[in-house]
Amino acid sequence: MLYRTFDDESLDSIGCCSNFGGSIQDSLNFMETYAKGEAGPYLMRLGPETYTSEFKGTQSPAELTNIPTIVTAVSTADFYPVQSLIRQWKESIKPVFKEIKAHCDCEIREFRTSAYPKHVADITTFAYRPIIIQTIIEETGSVLWMNPNMLFTQASDLKQLMYRGSRDFFLWQPAEFIGTIAFTDMKMFEYLKEARCCFTESGMIDVSTIVLYRTNTTWSTIMKPWLKCALNSACISPPKSRYSGCFEMRSPKTTGCHRYDQSALSIIIDRVYQFSLKSEKYLVPRISRQQEEYLEYFPEQPWTYTEMFFVSAVPLTCVGGLVFMFWRRKQSAKKSTYRKR
Repeated sequence: MLYRTFDDESLDSIGCCSNFGGSIQDSLNFMETYAKGEAGPYLMRLGPETYTSEFKGTQSPAELTNIPTIVTAVSTADFYPVQSLIRQWKESIKPVFKEIKAHCDCEIREFRTSAYPKHVADITTFAYRPIIIQTIIEETGSVLWMNPNMLFTQASDLKQLMYRGSRDFFLWQPAEFIGTIAFTDMKMFEYLKEARCCFTESGMIDVSTIVLYRTNTTWSTIMKPWLKCALNSACISPPKSRYSGCFEMRSPKTTGCHRYDQSALSIIIDRVYQFSLKSEKYLVPRISRQQEEYLEYFPEQPWTYTEMFFVSAVPLTCVGGLVFMFWRRKQSAKKSTYRKR
């Protein structure tokens, strides 16, 4: 029944992509038609001072004095992966960059979901990611987003991020090609008024590592449309969309899976830059890799399930032993009384 819900007929349409390609300005004009929905007030708060096409903030310089601010988001499920990232940060990254070494290790903030639409509180939609990234861009001028399960390849690779030149961003595709159509809910395309057939050769953007600088281009071509989608539940998480449990063997056609904020960003980046087709234009060495194993770095660790089992089993064992000893003693007393008789 799930398989029969897939509809790929629109992929065979002819001439459906007449509005795709062209100049960046053409794409910007088209993305202005993306529905604001609930996003309007939040864009005014998150964007560069006012919700207009004019950039009014301080542009990130072509040559930075330090690497972009490194940011990640951690839930309880990320407690172990993030330890390896923090360990690398303190032992390998900080010693290389003296300016960083002179300051505190990190700043911990609580992400207040109550300040945004209700669906943002559901972390499985990943709507929080573009919100956090845009917040830090406005505060510090640049951001290096890292998922907590990632590690840097080596500290020296980060130096290239201090010289952005004319670049507005550093983005990568996953190591293995993942089709945008295959892992994007059809309802997202409909919400954005994008024709799915335009993205048959498009690949997903890797959201595990993202580098963005505060420029007018970054806001207008990436963050503004990305936030428009993330702040509207009908766009970021269409009804019945799911991350896993799909027919992955159907790739590159629709598999039934959805990648939420990753899907939205991939559509936007290919809409504006045709990133997948012109990847060699943006090709730069990767600065991160996925963790192969999680290391315990914090001096205090929560109890494992095995430890909790043994701790809870001790009193139960003691009580059971006492009950057994009492029963044996009672049985012995009965036997003694019988012998006397």
